[in-house]
Formats: sequence, structure tokens, C-alpha cells
Amino acid sequence: MAATQIKPITGILRRNLILDLGIALGIGFTFGSAYWYGHRYIPLARTLVTRTAVL
Repeated sequence: MAATQIKPITGILRRNLILDLGIALGIGFTFGSAYWYGHRYIPLARTLVTRTAVL
């Protein structure tokens, strides 16, 4: 049997690492924005509107 060379995997690992980090940051930013604007910002805005309407 002839010995076969193993291809270097550094390029593949680097590409996958960048891809995984990009996807993770994108998903994190998306869900963070959804939480902030959907769960946190809208009730806060309603509270501010009702407080200023009383004044």
C-alpha cells in the first residue's frame, strides 16, 4: 500500500471558524434586537407615553 498524504486542514478550519462566528453573531444580534424592540422597548415606550399624557 502506498502512503497517502493528508491534506492540511488549516484553511478549512479557519473558514469554518469564521463562518460559525459570523452565523453566531448574526443570530445573536437578531434575537437581541427582537428582544430589545419587542419585549423591552415597546412597554417602555407605552409607559413614557402614558406618563407624558398625564402631565
